[in-house]
Amino acid sequence: MIAAEEPGIAVVGWLIDRCDHRSPMPEEVRHMYRFSLQSAATALFLSMAAAGANAQDSSTPAADPAAVTNPPEAAVDAAAAPQDCAGVKALEAGLPTAQKAVDLAEKDLATEQNVISAFNKLGESVADALDDDDNNATACYIAALEAAQQQATPDMDGVSPTIVSDKIVRGWGDACEDAADADAVTACLTDAVAAREDGHLTELQLVSMVNSLPTDSVELDDQQSTALLELVKEKVEAGVLSTSQQSSIVDDILGQ
Repeated sequence: MIAAEEPGIAVVGWLIDRCDHRSPMPEEVRHMYRFSLQSAATALFLSMAAAGANAQDSSTPAADPAAVTNPPEAAVDAAAAPQDCAGVKALEAGLPTAQKAVDLAEKDLATEQNVISAFNKLGESVADALDDDDNNATACYIAALEAAQQQATPDMDGVSPTIVSDKIVRGWGDACEDAADADAVTACLTDAVAAREDGHLTELQLVSMVNSLPTDSVELDDQQSTALLELVKEKVEAGVLSTSQQSSIVDDILGQ
């Protein structure tokens, strides 16, 4: 029970006295106001006291802000984001020349064919650099494709915006064509499908990659071929691969 001399109760009495002084009220009304205000004040003080006790006695450790703002990151292979891909460097080195051809064409000082030739050379230089690069080839192909999409897509009538990335995809397909075993074939298909899902390959480029897979020459046992076809089926159902691509792969495997 809170004593009457508590500061909060004294304030209640003062408020009532002030109200009574400014506008005299009947004793029963005065009593009702006093009771209501005292009850409210008592409840408030009890609530505050309980909250303070809980804060002092609680043994629950405070949450680590870093655990909320910095959740654990998924494990990432450092090589999956190569810093020194030869293909990306080749693109950055050759891009100014290709862009100069575009600038000249916009001033009618060069032709559309000059632009096509310049970007073809750029794409070939990137593909050649990737072919010679042993630094995590797949990740570098993806990095080069991403760089080409961001920087080397000429916005000009008569010039394909995928002129550079098509060369990169052709080189990547050639690398996959050299796959020596079932695991390598599956890895190439998986990587190509993932690149398509991430927007790094166009539909036609994915077709090119699938056509490059040596499913007609790499020997697959029943377990390996079944696993590969299940992957293909899954991607067909997801709308990434077409039924014609599925049919082509099945024909290759059956023809072995």
